[in-house]
Amino acid sequence: MSRRTPAVTMYPVTVFANTVRIGDILRIDGTSRSVRDMRFLSGGAKRLILDGGAAYTMRNGESLLVFRQLRPGQCVTADPAA
Repeated sequence: MSRRTPAVTMYPVTVFANTVRIGDILRIDGTSRSVRDMRFLSGGAKRLILDGGAAYTMRNGESLLVFRQLRPGQCVTADPAA
């Protein structure tokens, strides 16, 4: 008997350096990567450490479209970054 894994619901959200979260999934060069760690840099920028060891510097004011996992019981509101 196999166990069923519950479906994971992802939703898109636009993030900035001050709203990006660990676990967010972004696409770089057509490859989906998950944010595993972050380092704060001067000027409000962040160095995102992605799965596989890749890194991406997100500058203050730069926006990215990422995908977030919908947690059980969570509803997507007009401002899902909140």
